[in-house]
This record gives sequence, C-alpha cells and structure tokens, in this order.
Amino acid sequence: MLMFRMLQLLYGTLVAGRSRSLRVLIPLCGASKDINWLAEQGHCVIGVEFVELACRQFFIDHEIPFVEKAMNKDCTIFKSRDAAKNVTLFCCDFFSADKSIIGAVDAVWDRGSLTSIHPNDRGRYVETICQMLSPSTTYLIETLNYDSSMFGGETTSQYSMQLIVPVAGPPYSLPLDELTSLFAPYNSTVEQLSKHYGTEAWHKRLAATKNVFSITFHA
Repeated sequence: MLMFRMLQLLYGTLVAGRSRSLRVLIPLCGASKDINWLAEQGHCVIGVEFVELACRQFFIDHEIPFVEKAMNKDCTIFKSRDAAKNVTLFCCDFFSADKSIIGAVDAVWDRGSLTSIHPNDRGRYVETICQMLSPSTTYLIETLNYDSSMFGGETTSQYSMQLIVPVAGPPYSLPLDELTSLFAPYNSTVEQLSKHYGTEAWHKRLAATKNVFSITFHA
C-alpha cells in the first residue's frame, strides 16, 4: 500500500510532462494494483510475471475481461479486452524477456523488483531491462537498504527461529553505490527522490530504509 501511494506521489516524475499514452513496464509485477491505476491514467501497461496465477488474478480482481494466449511454450500473454484499460502481462521467465517480445518502453516502475533478485543476478537483470529502454525512458525504482553483514552471508527467505528478523533476503539490501554501479555502463545518473524507515518489525531492528530513485539515461 505504501508503494502504491509513492507511485501516486511520484507520478509526475514518471510521466515527465508527457501527455500522450506511455508504454509503462512493471517488472515482476504480480497482481499489483499499480497496474490498474496506471491503466486508469490512460497508459499502456506492460507487466512481466513468472507466476501464471498472479497474472490471471490481476484481471479477476479488477473485473477486467481478458484473453489468454500462448506466445510460445515458455511465454503466455494475458491481454485486456477492455478498451479503457490497456494491460498486457507476459507470463515468462524475466530473463527470457527482451525487446523483441516486450517492445520498447517509455517508462519503468520498478517496485522492489531488483531487490527481490539474488545479488549474483543483478547485473543480468539490469542488462535485460536496459535493452528495452531509450534515452527518453524514465525509470523509477524502489529499493531496500539494511546491514546484511550481520547474517554472515546467508541468503534464504526463511525466518529465524525467534521469528524476529529474517536472514538476508529476499528482499535483498541494495545500497546506492551498488545501484549506481549497476546502471553506470548504460550512461545513466541516479537521483534519490525519497527515503523513509521501514515499518515492519525486522525493518525497525535493522534500521532498514526504503528508498525511491530516479534513473536518467543519456544519449
């Protein structure tokens, strides 16, 4: 819910004064209500999601008629039949998605997707998504930053026996310097737009911060 409010607050930055309908990409989108809200603003929303149930559930939750079509054995497309809401969800492995499948995009709303990816795969994630961009693409990304060193390098989503603090990810910590380094090969600059402390118990224990950054690409 907090990130949905953040999208509304930063919407002007995402569209960057463009009044036309934009092709907005939401990677690892799940059944997020952000998809519906952006579609209601008149944009063509493109989502990539691995879980088929989540794709189908989005359309059911928002009562949007849709068609389901197998693009190939590894990708199923869920597309709205509602002329007022232009939504296409690609159900596939994110790393198999490319510009030939997704097409070029005008904006990206990365709502914690990169922080859900294992750190070893971050470079591959950025490479995959940047091939869909152009110098005019606006990119907003939400990250989480905390001290993961206390976990001794363990990476699992299971909780500790005390159910107080999860071990290091997902979501994985992503500090600003690493984010900047990941996108540096793509002639970009990173600007912080917001920062606040997380509200969950383990966020408070680790003084974890949730951050939103704007990534600008240069010709």
